[in-house]
Amino acid sequence: MDQIKKTLLIIDDEEAILFALKDALSEAWLSIDTAPSLDDAREHLLKRTYDGAVIDLRLGGSNDLEGFEAIHMVRERNPDCKIILLTAYAFPGIKDRVLAEGADYFMEKPASPEDIRNIFLSSGAW
Repeated sequence: MDQIKKTLLIIDDEEAILFALKDALSEAWLSIDTAPSLDDAREHLLKRTYDGAVIDLRLGGSNDLEGFEAIHMVRERNPDCKIILLTAYAFPGIKDRVLAEGADYFMEKPASPEDIRNIFLSSGAW
C-alpha cells in the first residue's frame, strides 16, 4: 500500500542545520523544503501547503525573534500544520510565548531528528 506523500518545511538561517535535518528526516513518503530566511519561507508557502514545519526562533533578521513571524505565516496559510519551534535561546517564559503564538511544540537545540520525527508521527501530522 502506498503512503500519502507528506510535506515538511524547515526554516532556519543556519545552512548546516537545514542540511542535517533534511538529510536525517528524509523518507520516500516525505517531501522536505528548506528555507534559510523568512522571504524564502514565504515563497515556499505561496506554492504549497505543509503537514509540518520546523522553525528556528532566531533567523538572523533585524528583530531577532523572526520565528514568531514565521509561525504566523505558516499558520495563516496552513491552519492544520503541526509546528515545532526550535531554539538555542530558551530564556524564561519563551516556551509559553511560543505556544501562545501558535506553535504546537517547543524544543531546545540541539534537538535530535528522531525526537522531531516522533513528535510529527505521534501528532498524526505524518
